[in-house]
Amino acid sequence: MNAPFVIDRPDIVHRAVVEVLTGLFPTIGEEKLLSSEKLNHTTAWMRQVGMYLMSGRLQVGHTTTGRLFGRDRTTVFHACQLCAIEAEERPATAAFFDFLTEQVVAARDRYAAQEAEWGIV
Repeated sequence: MNAPFVIDRPDIVHRAVVEVLTGLFPTIGEEKLLSSEKLNHTTAWMRQVGMYLMSGRLQVGHTTTGRLFGRDRTTVFHACQLCAIEAEERPATAAFFDFLTEQVVAARDRYAAQEAEWGIV
C-alpha cells in the first residue's frame, strides 16, 4: 500500500504494529503494551519501538501515534529519538528494526486487503 493509506488509516498501522510486537514477544501482550502504567524496562522498550515503527518508520504523525498508544506527542518524539540512536550505534538493532518494519508493512497490507475485500475502504 502507498503512503496515503497510512495517513488516512493510522489505526490499521497501529493494529499491525501491536500484532507484530505481541506476536514476537507474547509475554508482553497487548494490554501491557498499551497500558498507561509504568511497567518493566522490556515492556517500556517495546512500547517505544512500537511508537518508533509508527512515527519514525511509517510516517504516522507523533500526535496520532501518541493517541493510539495512550501517550502524548513528546513521548513519541522521545521514543523515536532513542530508537534512532540505538539503530545508529548498533547495526544489529538497525537490522531488527528493518525486520520489524517489514513485518508491520506486511500485516498492514493484509489488513488493507481484507478491508477492501469486505468493502470497508
